[in-house]
Amino acid sequence: MKLYRNKHRNPETGERKTWGPYWVRATVQGKRLRKSTGCRDRKAAERVARALVSEAELAAVGGRDSYLEHQRRPLSEHVDDFEVVLRSKGSTEAHVRERMEHLRAFVEDAEAKHLGCLDSVSAAKWLAKVRRRGLSARSHNKRHQALRQFGRWLVAEPLALCQ
Repeated sequence: MKLYRNKHRNPETGERKTWGPYWVRATVQGKRLRKSTGCRDRKAAERVARALVSEAELAAVGGRDSYLEHQRRPLSEHVDDFEVVLRSKGSTEAHVRERMEHLRAFVEDAEAKHLGCLDSVSAAKWLAKVRRRGLSARSHNKRHQALRQFGRWLVAEPLALCQ
């Protein structure tokens, strides 16, 4: 594995300078791998490069990291999958519509794009904002229940897919 930065020659002075992010070059199972780490810091680039190479090695032998796959999927896809599960369980249309409305409102407010963007602090802030708007305790609890149900489903779902 080689870590490097692109070089640029100044046409006027002839001086060579390195610029931009670090790149990793490696050979995995006879195939060349060349990817940008996206990092300008060498230590961070080394960590990212190791992860890129190990991911490529795992893919080369037919393995997969389902946790990583779930992390990379857009959050909107997970929310859509959750809606399908709710409907398949025989939940009423009103229940599904209400749960999904609350869940999508949270995702939009938290500006979450991937699973890694979700945490209990952002959920607590959103619920506090709901309380400040003057909604009743029942309305607050419905939103809280929607978040908890989605969280429990997220924890259980990847385990089922890995088996």
